[in-house]
Amino acid sequence: MENKEPYYIYAYYEPEHLFPFYIGVGKGDRIVQHYNGDNLYSDSSFHQKLYSMSIQNIFPVTVKLRENLTKDKALDFEEYYIYIWGRISEQTGCLTNLMSGGKNPTHSKQTIKKMSEIRKTIKVSDETRQKMSNSSYGKPKSEESKKSRKDTIKEMYNGMFNIKQRSIEKYNLCTGKTVQIYSSIREAARLTDCERMDIKKVCEGQRKTTKGYAFRYVNNSI
Repeated sequence: MENKEPYYIYAYYEPEHLFPFYIGVGKGDRIVQHYNGDNLYSDSSFHQKLYSMSIQNIFPVTVKLRENLTKDKALDFEEYYIYIWGRISEQTGCLTNLMSGGKNPTHSKQTIKKMSEIRKTIKVSDETRQKMSNSSYGKPKSEESKKSRKDTIKEMYNGMFNIKQRSIEKYNLCTGKTVQIYSSIREAARLTDCERMDIKKVCEGQRKTTKGYAFRYVNNSI
């Protein structure tokens, strides 16, 4: 039976960061479509962020914040989360989202005013206009450039899901027996109130415990 409430709200995080850098709404595989097709070549702040992370070998973590929503409800939640976390472009928060989200996404009045003021101060000479026309400004990127960026982000995409799928377990330090299995470090941190970085250090053998808990990666979890 078709799900009548197929929409969800998702967020992109940098590993070990508490706050997201992007909020989106979608259904199906929308959460990963940012790595496909023309989206790879977007110059938006969000995709520039993804590309910058990729060349540093940093893979984002994706989280579905709410699921099984109607489209209207999902858009309401999108607007709510963007408002709560704020946008970098408005100097109100941490998100790369350029729009306010929701059913009628817009730039804020402050941003529109700034854009209008900037346009009024820009004077482009005829000579400059001609140079822009003769340059590659606004022209499609070369196939070589597209392929290079596509390969880079494809590698990031694969790495992201490898990290996301790595399970860990909490175990008894004395007996070595498993106490609880978690799908990820993020889930373990949320349920045990431990810091994600500390759990990661325990799993990698850099420390024995955190807050009295011992953790380790589940064998063959990748």
